[in-house]
Amino acid sequence: MKHGKRIIPIGDEEASEAKAKPAEDAGGPANSVRQGAESNPELGAAQAEVASLTDQIKRLAAEFDNYKKRVERDRKLSEQYAAAPALTKLLSVLDNLTRARQSAEKTHDVASYARGIEMTEQQFKKALEEAGVKEISTEGAFNPSLHEAIHAEPSDKPQNTIIEVIEKGYLLHDRVLRPARVKISGGIKENG
Repeated sequence: MKHGKRIIPIGDEEASEAKAKPAEDAGGPANSVRQGAESNPELGAAQAEVASLTDQIKRLAAEFDNYKKRVERDRKLSEQYAAAPALTKLLSVLDNLTRARQSAEKTHDVASYARGIEMTEQQFKKALEEAGVKEISTEGAFNPSLHEAIHAEPSDKPQNTIIEVIEKGYLLHDRVLRPARVKISGGIKENG
């Protein structure tokens, strides 16, 4: 074969049609690329580099996919067990409440029972503080980002001053866990 064309005998019509088609039809485009790579060493080196880089990309993609799965699994485990330290402290509070109830059933000493409940309440507050929970102040003026006004009524205090706490509010670090539910002054009541 010379220059990729076949030699065709004269008079053969099918052969004359084949004469117009290049030799790559015999082996397809891949065959001509292989022939080109054999005749051109630079092309062969470039093809080898492409194959190597393609393999590297596939490996990196698989490694990254595995990394994403591992990170997601670790995140779920962290979420699932994040409360464990705080809950461990609360279990001690539960134990003390159980002991106080059992003690009250055996001895009918109300003062001792009240002291036990008070000590358990202090232990519970300490556990919450250690977990980052703190009580929202309800002194002074109403703050809509920290307080929830349940009712407004005239009083001897200036308007929007907190006059009664219905339910304490709490922050978890710097975020409102639950707003304080309060009653506020609707303005100074008129004497009349």
